[in-house]
Amino acid sequence: MYKRRHQQSGFTLVELLIVVAIIGILSAVAVPAYQNHTKKSEATVGVSTAGALLTNIDLYIQDNSSFPATADISDIGASTDMSPIGTLALVPESDDSEYGELTFTFNANSSLATKIVTFTKSEDDGWKCEQDTGITLKSCAESTP
Repeated sequence: MYKRRHQQSGFTLVELLIVVAIIGILSAVAVPAYQNHTKKSEATVGVSTAGALLTNIDLYIQDNSSFPATADISDIGASTDMSPIGTLALVPESDDSEYGELTFTFNANSSLATKIVTFTKSEDDGWKCEQDTGITLKSCAESTP
């Protein structure tokens, strides 16, 4: 009788530990990169949401000869909570002025909670965007404290 030798197949403990170590190293690099990407995309959403209303505000000013009042955000086709990650607000420079600010404040649903994107309309510069998110965006300068 011949003994048949059955060869075992599978992975050794060392091979499995090496795979686990490689996965750990990859996730240590990928998770921070993903978080940065998420913050940048949320900052872009804030700038885009507010920026989309600039023409509406200009049309409102043209029709009414003044910047929309704080309570008149619906008059420009918007609502304060039109984005799930933040709120919009209008801040006129003064009564009957054509200048003021449109702000987008990130809420607790965002990784940028309490950060603000501000579009300011002034006589000298027209519309100017500033944000304090800590993210570099081509379309909106970082505000200086």
